[in-house]
Amino acid sequence: MDRGKPVNGFFEISPLSEFRACSYTTIMMTYTVGRNVLTKGSRVKIALPNNGWEEPMTPYSRGCPELYRGEDRLFARWSKCNTTLKFKSDNTVQLYFYHRNSQNIIGKYDNWSWWLTIVVEEGTLIEGDKLIVTYGDTSLGEKGALVQSWVEKGRNYFSAFVDLKGNGELVEVAGSPIECTIVPGEVDRCAMTIPSIIRPDISHMLKLTLTDGGHNPVSNISISEVHLRDDEGKEIPTQHLFKSSC
Repeated sequence: MDRGKPVNGFFEISPLSEFRACSYTTIMMTYTVGRNVLTKGSRVKIALPNNGWEEPMTPYSRGCPELYRGEDRLFARWSKCNTTLKFKSDNTVQLYFYHRNSQNIIGKYDNWSWWLTIVVEEGTLIEGDKLIVTYGDTSLGEKGALVQSWVEKGRNYFSAFVDLKGNGELVEVAGSPIECTIVPGEVDRCAMTIPSIIRPDISHMLKLTLTDGGHNPVSNISISEVHLRDDEGKEIPTQHLFKSSC
C-alpha cells in the first residue's frame, strides 16, 4: 500500500495566486481520484469562496434533470455557460454536472457560496483519473468569471469534498481548502477631495483617491502627473484661482 497517495483524492486549482477584485478571471479546478474509486452514485462537490463571485453557469439542462440520465439528457444551447467539465479516464463514464447557491454548514465553511456538483451516473473512475472544472471558461463566448467586489484576506477558500456512496457523507479531500487573497482591481474611479472652505489668499491641496470598481482604494501604482480639465475640456493650470459660484 502506498501511503503517500491520498485515499479520497486530491484537489488543486490553477492559477494559484492573488485575484483582483471586480476583474474577470479563469480558474481551472482539478480533482484527482484517490485509492477510493468513484462508482455509480458517487459525488464530488467543489465550493467557491462565497456567492460574491459570479455565478458558475454550468450547462443548463432541458427538462427536469431527474427524469433524464446520461445520453438522454439534453442541454439548452442558448443558455449562457461560463463553467465546464472535462474528465480524463480510460473508462467509459457518464457524469452529471450542475451548480447551486446554498449555505452548506460543513466544518468552518458556514457561509453562502456557489457549489459545483459532479455525479457519477454510469461507470467507474479509478485512481489517477481526473475531473477538470474550468470556472470562467471563455470558449463559449463569455468574458470569464467575475471575482468578488471587495478586498479580503484569510477568509476565502476553494474547497472540495467527495461523497463516495452518494448518501450525503461528505469527506474533505487532500489539498482542500485552498486559501486565496483578493487584492484591489484595476483603477476605475478617481475621487477628488477639496477643503470645504477655500480662501483666495491661501493655497489649498487637492486629495486624489484612486479606487477600483468596488470602491477599494488602489495604492500600488505611481502617479507622475495629474491633469485637470474644466467642463469644456480645457486643461486647468497647476496654479489656478477658482472663482466662487455663490
